[in-house]
Amino acid sequence: TADRQFGLNNTLGFLTATASHRRVTGNFRLARAARVVLRIETPSGGIVKTLATRSLPSGNGTISWRGRPGSYLFSATAKNDVGAVELSAPFRLRR
Repeated sequence: TADRQFGLNNTLGFLTATASHRRVTGNFRLARAARVVLRIETPSGGIVKTLATRSLPSGNGTISWRGRPGSYLFSATAKNDVGAVELSAPFRLRR
C-alpha cells in the first residue's frame, strides 16, 4: 500500500443565511486570515450582487443584504496560502 497525504482547508466555515422578510443576514467564520468574496447568487449560480471583496482577519463575520422576494444563495469564497474554499447557503426572501 502507498501512503497518501492530503490537506483539509478549513479556512471558511459555519456559513449561515438567515432571512427575515426582505433582508438576509449572512454569518461566517474564518479560521485564518483570507481574501474573501461575499455574493448573493441565483440558485443556478448567476451573480445578483457582490457584497464584499476584501482581506479579513480570522474570526466571525456578518453581512446583510436587502433584496426582492425570491430564492437565492449566500456565497462566500476565501482564498489564502492554504488554497481556496467556497461555501453557499440557500435562503428565500418573502414579501
